[in-house]
Amino acid sequence: MTKEIIVILGLIVFGLVFGALTARSSIKRESIAAGSIAPVLHYLASSILCTVTPTVLVSIFVLHVDFIGAVSVAVVMFAVAYLLLLPYAALERPALADKTAQLDQGWTKEDALSSGL
Repeated sequence: MTKEIIVILGLIVFGLVFGALTARSSIKRESIAAGSIAPVLHYLASSILCTVTPTVLVSIFVLHVDFIGAVSVAVVMFAVAYLLLLPYAALERPALADKTAQLDQGWTKEDALSSGL
């Protein structure tokens, strides 16, 4: 195996491991209300975003890619993560609207009596 293949496989493993940790932490803070494809898109985007900095550093210091090439790879990775988050947001927005509509009961008579106003 060449050095490039080993580096790419290492970055993929890094992204899968730390992307899972990042996605789990994000879901713990705010749960995903959409269906089954939304968590997959969320996981893939977080994996890509976790791998941006190591990819740039490894590209420059190990693979000896010029700085502009490494930055262009980072920009492409950000664009791919953004493109993965667009359908995630399209799936998540209606689900969150339904969830907040169920939780929002408005100002009730009991709230008015107990407020002391």
